[in-house]
Amino acid sequence: MKLIYATSIVYPSIMANRKQILYTSRYFHYFLKDNFILGGSDIKGNFEFNVVNFGKNTKSFYLSLKYLFFCKKNNITHIYSRECKLMFFIILYNKIFLRNNFVFIFESHEAEFNFFAKIVLKFSDKIICISKGIFDFYAKSGIDSKKMIIAHDAVEIDDFNIKITKDKARSLIGIPKNKKIVLYSGHLYEWKGVQTLADASCFFSDDVLFVFLGGHEYDVNKFKKVNKYKKNILVLGHREHKDVPVYLKAADVLVLPNSGKYEISKRYTSPIKLFEYMASGVPIVASDLPSIREILNKKNAVLVEPDNPKSLAEGIRNILNNEQSFKKRASNALLDVRKYTWENRVKNIINFILND
Repeated sequence: MKLIYATSIVYPSIMANRKQILYTSRYFHYFLKDNFILGGSDIKGNFEFNVVNFGKNTKSFYLSLKYLFFCKKNNITHIYSRECKLMFFIILYNKIFLRNNFVFIFESHEAEFNFFAKIVLKFSDKIICISKGIFDFYAKSGIDSKKMIIAHDAVEIDDFNIKITKDKARSLIGIPKNKKIVLYSGHLYEWKGVQTLADASCFFSDDVLFVFLGGHEYDVNKFKKVNKYKKNILVLGHREHKDVPVYLKAADVLVLPNSGKYEISKRYTSPIKLFEYMASGVPIVASDLPSIREILNKKNAVLVEPDNPKSLAEGIRNILNNEQSFKKRASNALLDVRKYTWENRVKNIINFILND
């Protein structure tokens, strides 16, 4: 097998999907060595794996042709992608022009069944679903379950289970030592439920500080404006991914407040932050949603009603008032996350691809 991961990405970037692609690529290379290539639009950096850039024109109908001719010239046998339109045109043009016997692997991050998705799902030899929700959606839509596998997102545990005290972490990043810290890490999109967490802060006094880490500049400014009268909120914006483990270790509670109003949040997401939270060993409060229940339960987290600031506040308060009793759940989360490593994920995907 000689595999190319076909993307249209530009890197560096603060987008979470870039992290997911790069971690996946690291372990494709680990198992396949020089028989793996990551393709992109403009990927910069020093990587242990081979990277090929195809230029800044990221239109799928154009980029797909470049991929196909590259694959033919370099004896690629397997084409892997998580971009539906890019995979659609790769499959279409191959059928029209080259008719090479490529193996197509599509990694699905959304439950979609539009025109493009129907073609990609039909002609992909293997489908990687990042959640059971997506797997079940496709199975109910008539896709053969035998050509699908569930492969949740994952974590590099050693990056997040760092040996540092809470006080030391706070000293390094300048967060107060005399307050309880409730932290959210990630983008500030509405379906992430961040406003519910901001509203939950109103149930606490100033000795509890709610920290929001991450987000695009536009979203950060908008979020700050909406919540400018809340006195116990600290909105930090984006930080380098390598620094995130220290912020997680500085917290007393980590929050995953996903909204239940959006299907992607309710049923289909596999948040990378969830696995990073688990690996940090810090107690977790999360929305009680089917997508989250695939990983979390009452033994490794506190689950609360989504979109309900009061319920979220009660879950947070339970941990803050009973820290010792909730350390067991954090320890359980750290044990449970050990099966959700990027290495295990890619190993399972490769085995599935090679299993005819």
